[in-house]
Amino acid sequence: MESSIATDFDVVRKIFTKVYYGRVSLDFIIQTGNDTINGGIIPKETKRFIIDYSEASLDFPTELIGKLADFYKSHNDIFGQSKIAMIMVSPDQVVFPYLLEMQGMDFEIKTFFTLKAAIDWLGS
Repeated sequence: MESSIATDFDVVRKIFTKVYYGRVSLDFIIQTGNDTINGGIIPKETKRFIIDYSEASLDFPTELIGKLADFYKSHNDIFGQSKIAMIMVSPDQVVFPYLLEMQGMDFEIKTFFTLKAAIDWLGS
């Protein structure tokens, strides 16, 4: 399956969601992140995010997590002081948020298996 994304903004809950599909490389994550930011797709003042990898397989080694951390840090004006819920369903995916957290990120991050649990946490 080819890599792709879908985005949505829940205007009531003020949660921005990005869903990944297919085999996802680190370069694809960073490229689509930059495209989303540069395209003005994330509404200003958004501080609650869901990143859903449940329909994707991550195709990069954990040693490259610093590159993903650098992406988030370079966009601290958007992600700083925010809450990011990551939906991950396989053991190889679950490790990534923990490794990101160890990089000294300026946001709260937590892993979930369901969309409902992620929304409940973001609402708190």
